Amino acid sequence: MIDRRHLLRHFIALFTYVALFLGTFASSAASSTALSSLAFQSSPQASTHPVRAPHGMVVSSSIHASQAGADVLAAGGNAVDAAIATGFALAVTRPSAGNIGGGGFMTVRFPDGTTTTLDFREKAPLAAHPEMWLDDSGEYSRTKHHSSPVAVGVPGTVAGFWKAHQLYGNRDWERLVRPAVGLARDGFEITDDLASSLRRFVTGKGAAYDPNCLPHQSDR
Repeated sequence: MIDRRHLLRHFIALFTYVALFLGTFASSAASSTALSSLAFQSSPQASTHPVRAPHGMVVSSSIHASQAGADVLAAGGNAVDAAIATGFALAVTRPSAGNIGGGGFMTVRFPDGTTTTLDFREKAPLAAHPEMWLDDSGEYSRTKHHSSPVAVGVPGTVAGFWKAHQLYGNRDWERLVRPAVGLARDGFEITDDLASSLRRFVTGKGAAYDPNCLPHQSDR
């Protein structure tokens, strides 16, 4: 019988959630040096060229999130562990690509060619009903359907990550969440895109300002 927990050190996990496409490749021979330097090849300058690695690779739209996943691989985690750590970190460093208020899918391909998929997309509340989308006159309201509080789905990301961790992970849950906690607590260099988004969408809100009460600026 195949011990899948052992094989998970070698599988390829493709994790897609919301706007995130994260490919993670793990190997039991992964070295700390190779993985530590790998994440930083996600810079814009390197993104136009093919990147290869002998032991493992973590790809995301945030260098900090990629590093979080690479560090988990280097510490003995498998590809699912790395995907979870990267996803949580993305919720901090690039909310448009990763968030804990959304949902998604995770597809895992094992070395023997078999695959499995977890579906943790958002869903409607159990008490949802068609009349929720009607206005006071009884007519369908596109605004209520798409841009009101009742249009919000029940998030699935955290539950999906937890299920994947219980089925396939081998690192402690706390270890996978830790990088995101550190980034949120200690801060990080933000991109021009994130600085622009903060100015557009949370102007006037406390989250848009640093401890000195100044708008967040890109460090680039």
